Amino acid sequence: VVERSRALGFTLSALYPATTAPYRRAGYELAGVRRTVDLSTDALRRLPGAAVKLRRGAAGDAEEVVRLLAAQARTRHDSGPFGWEAAEISVDLADDEVLTYLADDGVVSYGFAGDRFQVHAIGATSPETLRALWRLVGSGSSTQATTRVALGPSDPVFWLLADNEVSVASSQWWMLRLVDAAAAVAERGFPAGLTVEVPVTLSDPLDPAGSGTFVLAIADARGVLRRTDGPGGLALEPRGAAALFAGTPVATLRAAGLATGGEPAHDALLDAAFAATPFMTDYF
Repeated sequence: VVERSRALGFTLSALYPATTAPYRRAGYELAGVRRTVDLSTDALRRLPGAAVKLRRGAAGDAEEVVRLLAAQARTRHDSGPFGWEAAEISVDLADDEVLTYLADDGVVSYGFAGDRFQVHAIGATSPETLRALWRLVGSGSSTQATTRVALGPSDPVFWLLADNEVSVASSQWWMLRLVDAAAAVAERGFPAGLTVEVPVTLSDPLDPAGSGTFVLAIADARGVLRRTDGPGGLALEPRGAAALFAGTPVATLRAAGLATGGEPAHDALLDAAFAATPFMTDYF
């Protein structure tokens, strides 16, 4: 699978583990959490804001839905771009039990799930439209008291609600593996204004060509893994490399036996470079 992924040009692989042991043997490690929350539907109904023109989604709107959700991901600097394809969106648009509504700069898709609403996707590039989309969901508060949705830890709805009307419904770890470490670093964003050059040593039994000693160089919010003949740095096998990539502190990796060697003074630089709060809202 790793070889095939690399051949197709993918740099990362993620999964939700039923059990962690077999995936850890293949180089996957815990990286982030998918959290679903229950919101008060009536609290959504009561969100203030101006009226925004909305229309019901139709079969031909799949490309527009992709465009709108991708735009909000870019605006919010979410964990990675929106990657669903129009053919996948079309499935929901063709389902009479899924309600999709579009604005000029936002979209919401939701439906009934037993005794609650389930929001499949919601996004907007303006706060006015985001409030309007949430109010639309809230307009059904007379039938469903609760709305369940998977959200990132900094989703604006938490700051929009007037009171503590949120409860965590579930929290599920997901695992990550670097398929191509150098390409993954090149695609990853890094903190603006941070300049770092730190040696690291990577050892991956499923990627001998990608193993060796490198300098991690970060500047202008971009990173590169550059091969070096110099001394090795922090030593990482695939599990440690994946966890570091996702923002796990080096001290945690050392304590878990996922990182060894290197200069302790470099640990803080690596923590600053990879600092993140990783999350996913999709489930697969």
